[in-house]
Formats: sequence, structure tokens, C-alpha cells
Amino acid sequence: MVKQLGCTHCDTACSDCLLDSQTRHDHDHLDRKAALAWLGDDFSHYIGLPDEEKFSLPDAQYCPGTIEDAVRRAINEGADKLTLWMNGPLNEWDLYARQFRAAIQNYRLKDNVAVEIVIPAGVDDPEVLHELAQFAAIGVRLCHAEQEVSFPIVAQIAFADRVITLASRSQQATVPGPHWHQNDELVVRSQCYRPAALREFALPAITANYTEPVKDIQIHKELNGPFSQFGQRFWDVLFDGHEKVQNLMKTNRITHIHYTDRYLQNPVALALLSTLLKPLKTLMTKDAEVVIDTLFKNKDRPGNRPSHDWMSEADFQDFADQWFAASMGKAADITVFDYPRDIPHHRKLMVNFDNGQVLKIRFDQGMGYWRIDFPYVWRSFDFNDDVTSQLHKMAKACKEGKVINGEENWSTDVVVEVMEP
Repeated sequence: MVKQLGCTHCDTACSDCLLDSQTRHDHDHLDRKAALAWLGDDFSHYIGLPDEEKFSLPDAQYCPGTIEDAVRRAINEGADKLTLWMNGPLNEWDLYARQFRAAIQNYRLKDNVAVEIVIPAGVDDPEVLHELAQFAAIGVRLCHAEQEVSFPIVAQIAFADRVITLASRSQQATVPGPHWHQNDELVVRSQCYRPAALREFALPAITANYTEPVKDIQIHKELNGPFSQFGQRFWDVLFDGHEKVQNLMKTNRITHIHYTDRYLQNPVALALLSTLLKPLKTLMTKDAEVVIDTLFKNKDRPGNRPSHDWMSEADFQDFADQWFAASMGKAADITVFDYPRDIPHHRKLMVNFDNGQVLKIRFDQGMGYWRIDFPYVWRSFDFNDDVTSQLHKMAKACKEGKVINGEENWSTDVVVEVMEP
């Protein structure tokens, strides 16, 4: 627009600058010179990128929207290769989160573009490597950067005749998980930065040869109904969608159950998890262990409903210990962490069997996808009451409660795999 105001074909306005089908009726009011005088000589600098946001890229330009939007536009314009950087602490990675997993799968399998993922040096966690192998199995190339880049690069997008580099200060956008490529800082693009030098990352043999894909089961309203049968409905859905799981649980005994979830601080979440695990009770060996890891966050004000969080960590721990002992018929080893860094972001259930196989289930939203609709008399919860009374009242409330999915318009993902010994 600024260039149009510098038109050399007129004194006020013409078809080469301001006049078109919408502005021609206002011809007498248009004056490009007056507009230039009002904007001033430095106007174009005011709307340009400040130097600190250019990352020393001489042709840096503001890129509107999210990183995801920029990648999608490039694919629609004919891009044939994506190189994507992953960063952040490993305990925040959730490689099976829908936002991340669906994006990578769609780029490879639907858009048919080559995909390279650049991972930080030193990633050696066996579970992370196992999950990375799932992406390698669909043709994603895993890489390390030969040298550290001096600016926060997030992607390079290759066309037949050029490479576009995207950069952003957003820290959450390059963490594989629910906020993948959803930046909270601006994005800039450049065409002058050379393609990054990469070397292929070779997965350990035990994962590199792994080719059986995980099963993605979408659940919407299938588990709605009486609270007492919520757990059985969950396992029925799993059996229908994964025959291998059904066979595993029919012919083997459970030796260990481990559930990890940061968000179990309220009575509803604990109740839902307990009824989900309860059908496993009859399949457990006598000395089987039940382990639960969760997080406790301090709250500013007390709650008054079963879906609200405890303020007292001691009351929460006491309630959880007694609730699961009653539900599972044995004491559960419940560890409550104080800091998010000490517990992974993902929600995961691991079930070990006596034949050495392990059933691994990842929940996109954990127990938080569902809520319990209680009769009016049970819709309040006294967190100042003693724990024995809380347990008694919650048990009575659950007998009359109905489980309802909390999201009317979309489903939740449950990712299932059977891991071999």
C-alpha cells in the first residue's frame, strides 16, 4: 500500500494506485499525497520487524498465524520436504498427543511430503526412543543438527527452488505435545538462510526393527452411563478395537499396574480412575502391585464440589490411599510429587503381564475428558470434613452418579500398544 501511494501517474488517485470498483465512488475524497504526508516518511519502519525480532536474518519477514498455519500454507504452495525441530525438557514431551502425532502422520501419509525431525543430542530414554520408532516406521527421518543454530529455528520448508526458514521465540511450540506448533510468540520467515546440516540419528536395534503400529482408538460417548460400569465399558471398547489386547488379558495374569497423571487432585478424577482399574482386579496375581504417580498443586481457595481440587495434600493422600485400597482390594503405592518436572506430562497406564508382555495405554486427556453427573443432593463436597466422612459420602454419590463425556463436539484419543518382552 505504501508503494501504491508513491504512484507516478497521478496527483491524487488513479487506477494504478487507489481507484478500484469500491473506491471510485469516493474519487473526490481520495488524495495519495495527503495520505503520504499524514503517514510520514518513516511509516514503513513502524510496521516492520524490530531488529531484535529479525534474528540477524537480513530478509526476515513477519509470518502471520501459527507455525502450523505457515507449514500448511507452504504445503499447499507445493513444498516437498519439512524439517522440524523438537526441543524442551523430555518430561514435557508427549509424542502420542493428538496435536503432534496427527500433524506428523498427515504430513507423511496424506500430504506425501518428506519429513525430517531434528531431536536434541542426548535423547536416550528407552520409552521416548520406542515412540520415535513409530514415526520412523512411517518414513520420518530422525536427525541431529551438525551444529547449534544461533537463533530459535523451528522449521525449514523445502521447495524445488528455495528453502523457507521459520523462527520463533515460542518455547512451547517446539515441545512435542498438545501445543505443538501453537506459538505464543510471533513467527518470522526467511529465504536466505541455508539448509541446516544434519546427520541421521540411528535408533537402537531394539527399536529400529519395531514396525507394528500403535492402535489409535477414538472415544466420544461410548463410555457414558452409570458410574459403576464405566471401567467395564472402557475395557469393552478396547477389546472391540484391539483383538491382541483381548487375547492378552484372557490368557495371562497381571503382575504390575502403573498409572501416571498430573491431574488427579479432585474426588471425581480419583473415582473415575478407580472404576477404570477395578475390572483388572480379578486378573491380578496375589502379589501384584498397583502404583500411581500424580502431582499436587497448591490452591488459593477451597472448593465445594467433587470436581474441585483438595487444598490439603495430606487429606488428598489419605483419601486416595483409602479409596484405592477399597476399590482394588489391596493398598496402592501412591506417590504425590510437588513439582511438574518430577512427573511426565502425558497420562499413561502400563499393565505388566506374567508372560513378559506390557500393555501400554496413553490417554490424550486422562480422566479429565469425563465428568460425573450426580443427583442434586450429592453435588456439593465438604473439603473441611474428615476424610472418613468424605469417603463415605463420595461412595454413596458414585452409586447414583452417571458418567458423561465433557466435550460434546469432539472425541478423545486413547493410544494402545502391546509391547513385547
